[in-house]
Amino acid sequence: MLKCSEASASTRSFHLEYLHRSLNSRTKHEAMNMVGADAFCVHCTCLSSSSHVLNDCILAKITQKTITEFCRHKGYKQDLLADETYLSFLWWDPKIMDYETFKQIWIVWVETRRHIHQVDFLPRFNRLGPLQLAAKAATAFRRAAEVAHFLRLQTAQELCDFAQESAQNFQTWSHQLLFDRRRFR
Repeated sequence: MLKCSEASASTRSFHLEYLHRSLNSRTKHEAMNMVGADAFCVHCTCLSSSSHVLNDCILAKITQKTITEFCRHKGYKQDLLADETYLSFLWWDPKIMDYETFKQIWIVWVETRRHIHQVDFLPRFNRLGPLQLAAKAATAFRRAAEVAHFLRLQTAQELCDFAQESAQNFQTWSHQLLFDRRRFR
């Protein structure tokens, strides 16, 4: 997808940094002895690497669940959509959907991940509760909707509209994820 001309250069750069594991993360900040750096995710009680933030943390799980629900809603019923590795890297499989549809979903996926990565560096991230996490997830999809509108991507706009309709569930999902993570501490 790095040749995807619809995606901005900064979006493609962000994805390339993710693939090469060179994204900024709180564990890297702590390793560099930065003042106030904390390498642990308070919500999940594990190391807050870029991989954790983009694939396993609460905001990432909400994004993954929304994209999976949208694909089910549109009729893309494949076992691959439920695979965590697929949702972490999102590659094109012609058995699931056509390339144009995939490209548009990929752009929304990457834009939401960029927002999630930025949220992780907020000074008060560790104090965010389910309501604030739900609001941050909704904001990620609103940002992706702006990109989809600017690029005139119909399926991407449908996905973002679906996410905004599902936003009422984000707080419930946040509560469930936080409860599950705290229960297994």
